Amino acid sequence: MQSIIDMTRRLALCQPAPSTAPPADEAPLCDKCASIEIRPLFKPPPQHTMALQDNMIQHDYLDEVIERFSSCAFCRLITHAIHTAACVATEQPVPSPSKPFQLGDFFHTTRRKRCYISSIQSGSLLEESRWKKDKRGLKVNYDYKSHRIRITLREDSDDAPLSQEQLDDLLIGTQKDIFERPERAKTKADMIVALIQLVPSGSRSSKESLFHGREIAAKIDFGRLKSWLKVCNDNHPECKRDEWHKLVPPPKNIRVIDVKTSRVVLAERGCRYIALSYVWGGKQDFMLKKENVKQWELPGGIPKTEELPQTIQDAISLVASIGERYLWIDSMCIIQDDDSNKQEQIEQMDRVYGSALFTIVAAAGNSCHAGLPGISSDGRERFQMIEYAQGLRLAVPLPTLSDSLESSYYNSRGWTYQERLLSQKAFFFTLHQVYYQCDRDVWCEDLHAERLSKNLHKKFYASAGPKKLWLHTQIQTMAHKKVFDEYMCQLEDYTCRGLTSPTDILDAFTGIANVLGQLPYNRGFVAGLPVMALDHAMLWMPRGCIERRKVAGEDGEKLLAPFPSWSWAGWQGSGMLVRRYSYEPLLEEWTVVFRQDGRENKLLLPEVHDNENHLPSTSPFAEQNRDPILRRKLMNAYAFEFWTTSCKFYITGKQHYSYLWGEIIDKHGSHVYGRACLYDPQGNWAGTLLYPRSELESIEAGERRVECEFIVLSKGLAHVPTYGDSDVYGHDAGKVLNVLMVMRLDSGDAGTATMERISWAMIHEDAWNASGPKREHIRLV
Repeated sequence: MQSIIDMTRRLALCQPAPSTAPPADEAPLCDKCASIEIRPLFKPPPQHTMALQDNMIQHDYLDEVIERFSSCAFCRLITHAIHTAACVATEQPVPSPSKPFQLGDFFHTTRRKRCYISSIQSGSLLEESRWKKDKRGLKVNYDYKSHRIRITLREDSDDAPLSQEQLDDLLIGTQKDIFERPERAKTKADMIVALIQLVPSGSRSSKESLFHGREIAAKIDFGRLKSWLKVCNDNHPECKRDEWHKLVPPPKNIRVIDVKTSRVVLAERGCRYIALSYVWGGKQDFMLKKENVKQWELPGGIPKTEELPQTIQDAISLVASIGERYLWIDSMCIIQDDDSNKQEQIEQMDRVYGSALFTIVAAAGNSCHAGLPGISSDGRERFQMIEYAQGLRLAVPLPTLSDSLESSYYNSRGWTYQERLLSQKAFFFTLHQVYYQCDRDVWCEDLHAERLSKNLHKKFYASAGPKKLWLHTQIQTMAHKKVFDEYMCQLEDYTCRGLTSPTDILDAFTGIANVLGQLPYNRGFVAGLPVMALDHAMLWMPRGCIERRKVAGEDGEKLLAPFPSWSWAGWQGSGMLVRRYSYEPLLEEWTVVFRQDGRENKLLLPEVHDNENHLPSTSPFAEQNRDPILRRKLMNAYAFEFWTTSCKFYITGKQHYSYLWGEIIDKHGSHVYGRACLYDPQGNWAGTLLYPRSELESIEAGERRVECEFIVLSKGLAHVPTYGDSDVYGHDAGKVLNVLMVMRLDSGDAGTATMERISWAMIHEDAWNASGPKREHIRLV
């Protein structure tokens, strides 16, 4: 979901291109649309202080507009624009122009909605040589401005003119209200959509064509794709491969497909290759294996192109059509039954995708047979509605790249997350159109926006692309930031995705971990948790119901996957959140346990403390962690050992109001997780636990007292009333302990107690000290 401002950026009408004669069979307009002068909306008066009342044109009710879908060209555009925006807002596939629009599928209120039409700026070009001072004394001159038509919906009770306050509501309301919270849409705009004007076919790109639309053909224009690459390579210094290779070396020992000789070859140093990112969608019929390596290395040795899955066929065709020669595809360039080769390649996915000339992202289907729309001989389905109205050729804009990916199956898969994130440049093939994203910009087929000037202001397309890991930029700018923040963002996005094989959970994150490891002060990962901030990372939270990650055994029985309980990788069922709750680590040492050469090994981690400088660059652990073999072993660590204190508290049917963890409880897991109040032996409310709601309801219904065991990790900062009884413990915000709820697996008589992580809680330090904590050596598995 996006705010109204984002929607206005996304759906826009631009300043008209030179007039062209409409076709003889131009569809007529209804009386209402005919009474509106459309052309002046693209060139509004220059005054920005005019009253909104003078800038808004009242149209008919939406249901009336929909009724005229077949008889009025402009009503048809309005209907399809609203239909498209509604689908984007609810993350549904974008409709074809012929698909009926059913109001009841999107709007949950019974009051009628009226359409309002206005003009809004879509972009501008700032010419430095013509800068002037504005009223505020700032030097600014927008040499060229482009405008579009905006359609605003509002629930209307009568035909009375709107007040200035109501008009303001039209501009600041959020479109998501009408879909998620209809009760909040009574005084806000339900949705803002817009239309974009098309540049006549064959017109050349120029300043006057900026932010005009383009008609999308059934087949891909390879010349346009090549021109995007050339403009980027010639004018974007930050996009040059040399800049990336200064920080990350090219991949080693990779094979690529030579599309000219139809064989697999070892890539030479500096090889110009293109990578493919796609969804397998099941078992692959054509894979590189030990038995066919020699055959595939012969000229013409790979299967005939027409025998390959459609996506791979189209990728090979694209590479050849733009004049390149080498293509990297995981299933055909990694020996799939050679564990050593497979692991070597998985370890360098960041280099494979980051060093490619660009990545072909197949985001249009749910398998390798979906193809790349616009390359196959059948062409592609038309999603672009184009109409003539009052001599102007108009169309509804297609979704932005972010919105197109949001509703795609591609965007739901785990492996594709790092492939997209780590690609320096990429062509995204969606059902609607092709998009190009680099480190500076996002371009698409249906919009003229490829202007070289840095002074180009794309108001409605500024945040149109998905997130990327801009490594070379971050190396220079993150020295004074918390690198852990970047990890938090990546973990939250990645863990919401699915994996066909549960054991791939860390492998599919390895490329991201490698890149994050290049950032300042990072010291590697242990089972997916960053060493530089273990005290924070151990306090991850689930977004919904989770269970231990399992794999199928030889007899079909479900067995625990080889991932520890203290890592998010050891659980499955929902995405994970991690936030900064730790203030002062209380563990003196962490020892990580991993297996190497068939034996159990232990490695003492450096002191964990989240300060401005994190860990010193001379840390002995940092040197050891540069060893790729050891780095891999640590990623697969299965236990931590440390000294800490343990203590027991209780859950009962008694509850207090607590608003701790509001983000997860209220926004993500309100039906799954609840806040369980923890009590000391004297019955005082001493802390709060994140706990499954079903278990809490069972405890409350039976009025039971359930004993829980905890171990302490760190101190935090929190207002006492948010997690405990301030009448008993006072208001000192610095007396909260971050503790893990654990299950004891043995008695600990041998000197070390083995435990599993269940959840985490906050408990007041005074309550902990008064409840008889026991100091123990813990092995957390």
